[in-house]
Amino acid sequence: MHNALGYVFYVGIVTITGVYISMSPEAMEWLRIGISVVSVAFAIYMGLRGNRTADSKEVEARIRSETKMDAKLDEVISTGRDTRDAVRELNKELRQHNDRIISVESSVEGLAKRVDILENRLNNGGA
Repeated sequence: MHNALGYVFYVGIVTITGVYISMSPEAMEWLRIGISVVSVAFAIYMGLRGNRTADSKEVEARIRSETKMDAKLDEVISTGRDTRDAVRELNKELRQHNDRIISVESSVEGLAKRVDILENRLNNGGA
């Protein structure tokens, strides 16, 4: 079987190159081993290259995912800032309303005192 494969390989080389090569059986054996080593090395290289391609696709997917998360986080931060600004504006309006209520209460107190004075005058006969 080994000799048959060697012969087929030998004929293939002669056919491809068009050159007749005469080799000893030991040289043919070393040639087969060399080709096997090259084939294994090529297979390992292609396998690793495939892993790198898978790794790069994984990295691209992770980058897309992180980009989406960053965009969502930016949106949350923006919404938080808008909410903070709205709360500050509401607090400002509440302070203004509080000042107006204090002013109205003060006016009502003064008005109540005047009404009491007028009521006392009316009840005491105009004094």
